[in-house]
Amino acid sequence: MNLSKTILAVTLFLFVHNLANSHEILSDWKLAKKSGDIELSYRRIEVGDTLTTRQMQISFFVDSEPKKIIKMFKDADKLTTWSAGIKKCEILQNEEARWTTYSLYNIPWPFEQKDLITEYQMVESSPTITLFMNAKPNQLPYYEDISRVEKYEGYWTFVPLENGKTRVEFYTVAFTKPKVPRFIQDPIIQSVLIDSINKLKTALAQQI
Repeated sequence: MNLSKTILAVTLFLFVHNLANSHEILSDWKLAKKSGDIELSYRRIEVGDTLTTRQMQISFFVDSEPKKIIKMFKDADKLTTWSAGIKKCEILQNEEARWTTYSLYNIPWPFEQKDLITEYQMVESSPTITLFMNAKPNQLPYYEDISRVEKYEGYWTFVPLENGKTRVEFYTVAFTKPKVPRFIQDPIIQSVLIDSINKLKTALAQQI
């Protein structure tokens, strides 16, 4: 993927948020993209009384136990290696079940630079581990010429299987109307997400 597509994908993806509150489901999941065992699906939902939008799910399997996967989110170097578009990452706070990261995205001048401060919280409900993510924009001073992402939420689930694999799922919802037509936006975001998951799988294989 060329740099311009990566920039667009990162910019679009930072406007996508997970839906943690109640919502009305309007349709069943529909598979939109499949690459190996990576499946990306959408369904229509209604948020509140006015917003009808899509929820996105990406699911896949890895040959690793959940807590080893979690380590890929707690190490700045590892996170930079596999997560889409991150130029620089720093762990600001690090506890066993809660940590905070600072990420600067790889968006070159003259495009608007973006950064994101994310709080991660790990919740264990045997055998499933859920990893919640929330933006914490005020954890650091705002930097000149860098636009901070102030709203971002997401969650991952990790379910261990009997064969030693883990089923991983990630859910997001768009709360804003797309600034780019979906027929342009969707293939770019899908490609970036699938590339990131493949990098995560490779990093885990090297770690084992």
